[in-house]
Formats: sequence, structure tokens, C-alpha cells
Amino acid sequence: MKYDIFTLDEIKKRLSSAQLVRERKKWYGEQDHTRWVFFDGQNDQCIKLWNDTYVRKECVQQAIEGDFYDENLIPAFRGLIYDSNEQCRGYVTQRCENINVDAITWKRVLDYVKQKTKETRLFAYDFVPEHIMLYKKENCEPKINLIDLEGVYPIEEYSSLHDIHIKQQLQKSNNLWDFSLPYMSTRQMFMKNTAYEEYIIELLHSN
Repeated sequence: MKYDIFTLDEIKKRLSSAQLVRERKKWYGEQDHTRWVFFDGQNDQCIKLWNDTYVRKECVQQAIEGDFYDENLIPAFRGLIYDSNEQCRGYVTQRCENINVDAITWKRVLDYVKQKTKETRLFAYDFVPEHIMLYKKENCEPKINLIDLEGVYPIEEYSSLHDIHIKQQLQKSNNLWDFSLPYMSTRQMFMKNTAYEEYIIELLHSN
């Protein structure tokens, strides 16, 4: 899939006239989960930025190079943002619109994502209906477009990611030894899209 490369310096110049849409400043232990989303009305584009310490900073590039993301899943994608140290610092997409995802659309997109996961052995941690939007390009049919792209990992890392998530949930409870918590009694599903998570587990067990 072809895409552009933006420098962080040129993106920073655009931020003075852009609108801050969403901001999340969060660390989990030593993991940086901080990121920002801006809307650049002059270019009709959304800009997602993160620190050079962001835990998922390389995931989008790896997902594109690994052929998980393609023009069927992210037709609005325009390019990656890099700083002077060649660290990925975010990405740029064309503006998309919110959409009510009906059951037929959801099944079609889910089946395609499952297919890509099987072919590439990569999975999207944050793949949920709320992250599906509609991209409208002039003189073209509207297309489905995924957002929140950076949570993509090899399925072989599923177990370690699961354990990290459970540990974080236990730390939030302020009681690491509370065995009444559901996380301690059974293997808890940690992705919001449990049907997709079950498919990932099946793929892991089939090998």
C-alpha cells in the first residue's frame, strides 16, 4: 500500500490552525500510552500524534508492511509522521464520518479482518464497531475506514499482551492478591471484541 511520509516539523506547523479533538495523557508503569488527535480543517485531515516513548509507536508501520492494513481497511490513510531521529510519531488520514454499523456491515468487516489476521498472523487489539467510520471521497463510492490503527501485534504476542493487561487491572484494584477478582479465577478475555479474540485464540491453538 502506498502512503506519504510527513516530517514532524511540517506537521507541527499545521497544528497552530488545527483543532485538538482528543487528548490522552496516560502511563501504565513504564509504558507510555499518551497520544493526541487533531483536526486540520484546511486540509480536511485528522492528525494523530504520540511521544517518541509511545508503547505502540512502530505498530502502524509494521501493520502496513506486513500487509494487515490495506486500501480496503484504511482507504482514508495518507501517511506516517517521523521525527528527525526517524522515530514514528503518528499518522495522517483524511476526515471520516461517524456511521451506525449495522449487523451486515459489521459481519463483512469482521470476516475481512479475520481473513487478514489468518493471512498475516497480525491482529488488531482495538478492532471494535466504534472504530469503523465512513470515508467519502469526491466522485467515489463511500468506503468503510478503520481508526485507532496502532494497536496491531503478531498473534504470537497475544499471551504476553493478555498477561500485561491483567496485571494492570490487578494493580488498579490496589490488591494484587484479591482472588475474588474474575481475572484470578478464570482466563479473562481482555479485548472488547470477544468474538475476534476467540478467533485469535483458535488460530494460536491450531498451530
